[in-house]
Amino acid sequence: MILLAIMTVALGAPESCTVNVLAQTSGCVQFNLSALPQLTYLRSDGYPESYLIAPPCGLADRSNCTACANAPPAGVYQLMPQTGCAGDRCIRCDGGSFTDPKIEGAALNVGINISYGGGDGGRQTTYSLICDKSVDAANGPDSIVLTDPAYRVVWRHPAACGQPAPIGTPGCTASKIPRPTPALLEWQAREIGALIHFNMMTFDKCGDPSLFQPDQLNTSQWVDSMVALGVKEAVLVAKHGCGFVLWPSKAKVPGGDLYNYSVAYSSWQDGKGDVLKDFLASCNERSIRTGTYYSLNSNNFAKTMGWTADELIAIEKQQMSELWGAEYGNHAVGGHAELWFDGGFEGAIQPFVKESLAKLQPNAAAFNGCVQQGAGNNASQCVSSNSLRWIGTEAGTAPVPDWSTGYSNGGDPNADIFQPAECDTTLQNGDAWFFNPTIGIRSLATMVSIYHETVGRNGFLMLDFAPNQHGLINPDQIQRYAEIGAWIRGCYDNPVASSLFAPYVAEAHATLILGSDVGVFDRVVIRENQTEGQLIRGYVVEASLTGTVGPWVTLATGESIGNKWIVLLQNASGMTADAVRVRITSAANGHMDQAQVSSIGLFKCNRPSDSGCSTEADIKFSYDPSAVISTTKKSTAVACCQMCTNAAACAVFLLSPDAECILLNADGVQQSAPGWTAGSPRG
Repeated sequence: MILLAIMTVALGAPESCTVNVLAQTSGCVQFNLSALPQLTYLRSDGYPESYLIAPPCGLADRSNCTACANAPPAGVYQLMPQTGCAGDRCIRCDGGSFTDPKIEGAALNVGINISYGGGDGGRQTTYSLICDKSVDAANGPDSIVLTDPAYRVVWRHPAACGQPAPIGTPGCTASKIPRPTPALLEWQAREIGALIHFNMMTFDKCGDPSLFQPDQLNTSQWVDSMVALGVKEAVLVAKHGCGFVLWPSKAKVPGGDLYNYSVAYSSWQDGKGDVLKDFLASCNERSIRTGTYYSLNSNNFAKTMGWTADELIAIEKQQMSELWGAEYGNHAVGGHAELWFDGGFEGAIQPFVKESLAKLQPNAAAFNGCVQQGAGNNASQCVSSNSLRWIGTEAGTAPVPDWSTGYSNGGDPNADIFQPAECDTTLQNGDAWFFNPTIGIRSLATMVSIYHETVGRNGFLMLDFAPNQHGLINPDQIQRYAEIGAWIRGCYDNPVASSLFAPYVAEAHATLILGSDVGVFDRVVIRENQTEGQLIRGYVVEASLTGTVGPWVTLATGESIGNKWIVLLQNASGMTADAVRVRITSAANGHMDQAQVSSIGLFKCNRPSDSGCSTEADIKFSYDPSAVISTTKKSTAVACCQMCTNAAACAVFLLSPDAECILLNADGVQQSAPGWTAGSPRG
């Protein structure tokens, strides 16, 4: 793909005849066409007539025609794009301008196509200059072909290989690439977050504050499940559409009274409870970054009170200042990690939000930070340089490709903003965000697929947590979160092989050489260096197969890499190889030299089963030490089950009274053992 081309011509000095091309796959390339022999050649396409052919930019005339005895035979056509060419059978330049040819297909070490119009019968003439460093520099055109309505001159020559030229060379202005903020790169690297839906909707649809009675509230229990899953940040729904807030807000309402739809107006903890404060403290204790969800222009309580839009905005400003300020916003180093604007923000409050974020939470990512309600989204209305976009669905899947740039859905590689995608979805069935005891939860296999289709597609997985009316995560959900986390760690914490790469120049490839001891792998994980923006536009994953000699075999092709892309091989049983490489096939215009794969990892993982494990309490097996696959301290029955499921050789597992998980490739004699648990995968 050619972004721009310019031909610089000096008719009196053929040595200055150059073509500068900004090619998507090669960066800026300069072709010195004065290196072509400045002669006129006689060639035939098989018709009775022959053709006089001069090089592009050539100053040759009939007096130096080779094989013509210094004079053209009668009836010979002249393919001579030059000022001295005249007559009906002369190939002339478009509009008589010798400096305006059409340039196509240019690439470093490949070649270039240069087309002129206005020839015999109006035919176009295209010079297909093909890179061939093996031929002599005196080599003339190979052939001419008439493919009505055009001529094609094929010419192999070293000059067609081109030379790299620096960006800024005339004709080689690189496209402008939006760069990420450090906060956005850190946010992408966290990969998994928790979105906690616990509010009045947990108890009743926008009911009286007295209904809010979480009699066993334990935010540390929530965080335990987050840690088991692998969550790195958690966002609490501090205010949803009902208008009920989870902290004792001091905001003033019309008339001067305090905002009275909050935990302070519930009899829970005698009106002294503060869910938000407890949540922040629990997250801090386990080093989980925090954030708040505060819906703007969505407050059922305000409607029942009859407040105007301006009065509601005044309340919202006070409450956002509370959430982002000293008491709740600066509880940890760096402040909040992410702030949620579900549905975006109304135009009237946009200036306040933008100014307050810059002052109080400059490092927080802003979900829907460029979405103005009723006006779509664009860079001019973004409230933060750390804005995030919505992936466009709550199903838990990102499209292919999924870019780090753009304003909606799968993004746009040519957008003017670095705004990666957040993929929010639920653990409960039916897209249920608040706790519902009747609908069940999604299977482990489904959740693993969601992980691959979000995190594995350059997305961020924001998974719902829905505490019940007691203020606790339900036992079945605790188990599922632990299963998901155990599966991810069991699969991706132990690569078959991996490598980090330093920056490299154009045409180099990120290649992972494998030793003879490297085993089978069934997936490849690749990452891109996005420090200067997302630059890669196309890539190929290739393998040199074990025991084969010959070209590289293609495993996968793609466009976007970004923070992480997981390539699942079609053969679930996996493969072996001598080497694996990622070859960048295209990059943002003018940035091929800067495009970098930062790492490659190879992994072998069992495909998840929904069947879980069968377990028996107070039972163990006798076993020979040679049957032990691995041991893991401080484990759980759920995690031990998942590790056994992931290990292809595991037949049974044991969990000791002191929480040590022992994986065995065979069981022995069953015996009674108080405090022990024995189990095996069901499927």
